[in-house]
Amino acid sequence: MEPHDFLDEDLRDTAALFVLDSLSVEEARVFRLHLPHCDVCRGEVESLARTSRDLTLLAPSSEPPPGLWNRVVDRIRRADPRTRPDAEPPASTDDPAAATQIWKGWRPSPAFDFTFVGTDDSAFEPTAVEGIVARRLYVDADHDRVTMIVRMSPGTAYPRHVHGAAEECFVIAGELKIGDQTLRAGDYQRAEVGSVHEVQSTDTGCVLFLVSSQHDELI
Repeated sequence: MEPHDFLDEDLRDTAALFVLDSLSVEEARVFRLHLPHCDVCRGEVESLARTSRDLTLLAPSSEPPPGLWNRVVDRIRRADPRTRPDAEPPASTDDPAAATQIWKGWRPSPAFDFTFVGTDDSAFEPTAVEGIVARRLYVDADHDRVTMIVRMSPGTAYPRHVHGAAEECFVIAGELKIGDQTLRAGDYQRAEVGSVHEVQSTDTGCVLFLVSSQHDELI
């Protein structure tokens, strides 16, 4: 897309749909690449984004309905990624470690200048640990880095393991217990290569953003 001199109705609609995250994955990717080069479209997006943020402040605050977390977890469990055409081949049942650390079998991601991954609950894959699912965001095999979202249901635990490379963990929601330490939403932890993570467990459930290695080893 070339830079624009003015906004027509189509461009206004595209900018609004972009801010509302309602464009298709490909349309959003193209428009996102266009924004740094077009002052007109970028200004419209920034204005709409500010308005959207201001509107959220007008909404009355309320507690989530009882049982919402459990319903979300149930929805994740019911989603079967094996029905997706781009699903990874299942981990070998002869290797319990591979079935637990499913990211070891994830293929390298295509290399683009920008990579966009849209919302898709069905993209979560079950591990061998009941109640723990993971979603691939990006696999950089050359640098042994895998970026993913991990969801742990209440009462689940991930085994003790040694890190094949530095690992970064950000808690998006819930709480995660690691030994005698508890990480809560907003907390960040980095573990260096060769360090050992004790059993990681959660009483209430949690959602984690992880950047890790494909060469961690269970102990």
